[in-house]
Amino acid sequence: MLYVTLTIDHRALDGFQALHEETVQAVIGCGERGRRAYGAYALAYPSRLRVVACAESDPQKRDLFAMEHRLEPDDAHADWRGLFTNPRPAFEAVVVATPADNPPLMRLRAA
Repeated sequence: MLYVTLTIDHRALDGFQALHEETVQAVIGCGERGRRAYGAYALAYPSRLRVVACAESDPQKRDLFAMEHRLEPDDAHADWRGLFTNPRPAFEAVVVATPADNPPLMRLRAA
């Protein structure tokens, strides 16, 4: 499994245009970066990037993200650990779109 941390800079998303096959990903953090950058890219280019699961502690952000990406309720987690406890559906990459000083993110990087 590949773990990816990307920046908010939309130019960073240009690298995804080189993908020839669909990448299946999960998103941790469904706020500004998770939803409006990476989530929006996945919706705009579904043949390149597909979101199959998410983790977000804010229920409103999580529900909106899940609705936009047509995720099953069991695939929208309140905590990032849920993505790895029962990784259904399978994903190839994880985009971490949370503040760098976020304690859960720091624990994930240490794992």
